[in-house]
Amino acid sequence: MLIGLTTWGARRIRHPHRPLLAAAAVCYLLAHLLYLPGAQDRAYLGTDTRAGALLLGAAIAFRPGLLSRLFWPAVAALGWLWCTADINTPAFYAWQLPLAGIAAGALIDAIAHADRFGNVLSSRPLLWLGHRSYGLYLWHWPVWVYLGVSHPEWNQGTKVPVALSMSVLLSAAGYRLIERPVRASSWRPRALLPVLTVCCVTLALVTAIPVTRPVDARHNGPIVTGPNVTDGKGN
Repeated sequence: MLIGLTTWGARRIRHPHRPLLAAAAVCYLLAHLLYLPGAQDRAYLGTDTRAGALLLGAAIAFRPGLLSRLFWPAVAALGWLWCTADINTPAFYAWQLPLAGIAAGALIDAIAHADRFGNVLSSRPLLWLGHRSYGLYLWHWPVWVYLGVSHPEWNQGTKVPVALSMSVLLSAAGYRLIERPVRASSWRPRALLPVLTVCCVTLALVTAIPVTRPVDARHNGPIVTGPNVTDGKGN
């Protein structure tokens, strides 16, 4: 959808942010419908169930200022969710995830269009981090899982800085070796679409291969892997 909108849809659709908002609503609805008590992996880790926040961000990119007036309500909502949300409860998938996505989108939208934040956001360290932010998002979870499996004896004080350093290094390498070459490629977006489609289908097929004995980092026994490896809040 994003590739279609950025290549030809934005010129032909009067309000391109609307289909993105509709798709985000569908993703959040899937998270609610696919949640199973005690087995939340499908709802929590599924791309189709967690893409709602990404689609909200894309909608804001097409329609800047869409949620910028909700700055303080967004701050309050995110603070409250940080203290109370629990991924093991039905409420998390029914309305807390959508609320968190909308609040985060409103916060980002407001900050991005506030003059007082302009100098900070345009600073070189934040620009560097922003260019690699999606790589950080992709890498932080497998790094965290790997450290939990390979070094279960490490406490949080040791694991957090190591995970952060590894995630930053991997995202920086991915940006230099993959993201930037693709962006600077002479291929037209329409030529890249079949290639990206094949890659996505191949990745989906590979990830669909069942794993017979996932490893529990604490007991070295088979479990269903997921965000709550150590406790109910995914810590």
